[in-house]
Amino acid sequence: MTEHFGKRLRRLRGDRSQKEVAAAIGLPTTTYASLEQQDGVPRGPVLEKLCLHLGVAVDYFFPSTDNCVTPALEWLRSRRTENFSGAPTVATNLTPDAEVTKEEKAQFDKIIGEKIAST
Repeated sequence: MTEHFGKRLRRLRGDRSQKEVAAAIGLPTTTYASLEQQDGVPRGPVLEKLCLHLGVAVDYFFPSTDNCVTPALEWLRSRRTENFSGAPTVATNLTPDAEVTKEEKAQFDKIIGEKIAST
């Protein structure tokens, strides 16, 4: 099991006070203290400021383990092997105000239908 975010953050703080580190990255001391108490990792600017000030890469807080990745990979593999049961959807570059005749629409549907049938 990997060490949670708060423990890693506390270890990086070293002998400095929470108030000192919080001031250096522009956070209230109470907010910084709550970060050291949690398992989850903050995102965005707060995480970037912490990493920059503490001299670590963002990846430091996201250790890669096969145990975390394997279930996601297995789920993706299972989704790839399932047959799609929804209606085919095709995106076009037509604008909502484009003037397309019924005949053009029918021709387009026919071409797309043939492409779908051939796959």
